[in-house]
Amino acid sequence: MRAGRGGGGPDRVSRPPSRSPSHPAAVATAALVAAVAARDAGARDAAASGLQAALNGDEAVASAWWLKGGGEGGMDAVGVDKPLLPRPPVATRAGAVPALLALIPLSLPSLTALTALMRTDEARDALAAAGGAVALLDGARAAAAAASPLLLAAALRAAAASSTKHEGTKAALVQAGLGEVVAGALADDGAADAVVDAASSAVAAATTADDLRPVTSAAFQHGRALGAAGVHVAAVAALRRSGAAAEAASLAARKACVNDDLVQEAADAGAVGAAVAALRAAPPPGPRAARAHFAFLRQLAGSDPVKPALVDAGVLQLAAAAAASPDSPPALAEQALGLITALTLRNPDGAAAAVDAGCVAAVCAALDRDEPGKGAGGDPAAALRALAYAQRQACAAARNMAARCEAARPALLTAGVEPLLRAARARFPGECGDVGGAALRDLGFEDYSL
Repeated sequence: MRAGRGGGGPDRVSRPPSRSPSHPAAVATAALVAAVAARDAGARDAAASGLQAALNGDEAVASAWWLKGGGEGGMDAVGVDKPLLPRPPVATRAGAVPALLALIPLSLPSLTALTALMRTDEARDALAAAGGAVALLDGARAAAAAASPLLLAAALRAAAASSTKHEGTKAALVQAGLGEVVAGALADDGAADAVVDAASSAVAAATTADDLRPVTSAAFQHGRALGAAGVHVAAVAALRRSGAAAEAASLAARKACVNDDLVQEAADAGAVGAAVAALRAAPPPGPRAARAHFAFLRQLAGSDPVKPALVDAGVLQLAAAAAASPDSPPALAEQALGLITALTLRNPDGAAAAVDAGCVAAVCAALDRDEPGKGAGGDPAAALRALAYAQRQACAAARNMAARCEAARPALLTAGVEPLLRAARARFPGECGDVGGAALRDLGFEDYSL
């Protein structure tokens, strides 16, 4: 009797892990490697498309493959599936990354497959080791020279995917000239929306500190380098477009405006008017786009010299309307309230203007919100966190108005802000405890810390 079989029951001992090359991604990668070695252009593109399909996953094919007993871990004797080794690592270990890079610069299937592959640290590490950052930018430059928006967008998407959560590739892309490539794409009036969106994604990936492996991040330095290449000014130009392109441009502009000098340059290029026009467009932007525009204006408002221009442009009225609306998802309300907070910080004139613009009522409405409503992709926990962050900004806005404008204090108290601040502190002590207490203190309550 074999070990593990007892009482006539089924054998529950798992078979040793199989490294069968019949895994769908391994089969597709083998075909790609063979096509590259044979220098058959048609077969290479077909194999890259096949790999992309395998990476994206055909569950029917995968299920059939598992029932045949293939794969890492296989099935036990009673048919209980073991975890499927994710397709990207299988393809990476089979040599997909260098094979795909060999098809750049002018292969759309290779770029889309490479983007699909960049889901794990292992795949991104393999691309970095193979010098993929330079290859991707070479592909982007070739696509721009060939006036191929599909290829350019695909190359920039691959750059964004490969540098997400990978500090080394972020640095390699910036050093290899990402700023110049992206600035050129954003500044092109005739660029397709997909190109603007992909360029924005590349900027965001390069300037986000999302790799937890290194001790430090160079996200700020990357933002300065992109700004030096003119990405912020080019993004402001793209912001004057409509629809999804304007939303993407706001993201790129915000990510590239990492210090006061760059903010001032963006403002001089017309950033305030462009963002306000995007918010006032007809039809109005959806919640996600509006959030992007408010976030960019909030970034601009962090520079004291730009604050008067923002107030004069009427952004406080726009922010108050968005923050007070029950239809605004908490993530949108957070950015609108954050803009109010930024414009009232160290700015008595801004605080007085906020009172006149209806921000007192907006703050109270945001604090009085019990349910997060729509948003966060249907995740209740994420929606509740978003509401907590929005109410933190509401507390901060109340504090700044009370501290910088004497007329704001009776207006806030008359509107009933005190119990709302106390309720926010009790409900979200981590997010609202400190700043809610500061608001109560500046409103004159001695028990502000209770």
